[in-house]
Amino acid sequence: MSDVLVSVDCITYNHASYIRDALEGILSQNTDFAFEILVHDDCSTDGTQDIIREYEEKYPDIVKPIYQTENQYSRDLKFYARYQFPRAQGKYFASCEGDDYWTDPDKLRAQVDYMETHPDCSFCIHGAEFVRPDGDLLRYTHFADSDRDFDLTYFMRNREEFMTATLMIPTRLLTNLPTWYYRALTGDTPIALYALSQGYGHYINRIMSCYRVAAPGSWSANTAKLPHVNFAAYKANLAQLYAAADDFTGYKHHDEMVKHVNEQLRRTVKRAALGFENLSPVRRIQLALMICFPGIYKKIKGDNIID
Repeated sequence: MSDVLVSVDCITYNHASYIRDALEGILSQNTDFAFEILVHDDCSTDGTQDIIREYEEKYPDIVKPIYQTENQYSRDLKFYARYQFPRAQGKYFASCEGDDYWTDPDKLRAQVDYMETHPDCSFCIHGAEFVRPDGDLLRYTHFADSDRDFDLTYFMRNREEFMTATLMIPTRLLTNLPTWYYRALTGDTPIALYALSQGYGHYINRIMSCYRVAAPGSWSANTAKLPHVNFAAYKANLAQLYAAADDFTGYKHHDEMVKHVNEQLRRTVKRAALGFENLSPVRRIQLALMICFPGIYKKIKGDNIID
């Protein structure tokens, strides 16, 4: 039986300028328990893998990397579920992507201490800084003004203030994820929705990590480059994710879910309208089907749209 208490997920792609900050922030944690760092490098080409190998050699019992030889993101694979979740040995699962970093050496201890004494808590997060790629401060999160417990409705109302590098959940939740998790085009939101359906959330009002806004290689930077039709597909997928989660939770948070469904669809139409006149007739038809009749569009294209 493993003595690891926390498994830290660290996915990275072309983060040579940032990956040392991420790994050092994790390795600097003051704990009286063992933790592991599950690094997943998605076929970086900028020297990121060489840096990871340095840490693997120095901390072989902690840094446990996978070096992809083909980019998995471009193949639209759920590499979290395929490569990260199954090898997590800890009782708890935390996250720090390769372009983010932890700033408080007591972060893991603070979250573990709370979750160990509150077994009904299924989702623990904390405050964070938004920083530029060079590390300059932009602003702080405003998820709450003090430590507080919260439910799924409160989370949805403050969703934009949640940063992935702040989460900790029981690893057991990763073994029985609902089907709609695997159909979502993003990872942190469905994990949060599912975790909060299995218990309650707790926010620690303490700045303990940094989120780099639009760092090269990040999800936000990549989506900014997507063609209009792909961006629309992403927003439509988010809307259907909320609808699926609404059904899964027995409509206990229906009003807030409907609000987010409508907001994502509004953004879909607004973004899709940009440059619409420049699209070919075939692309216009595809776009109309995707927005108005996603079920039909899925059958025709086989796209990863949530039922």
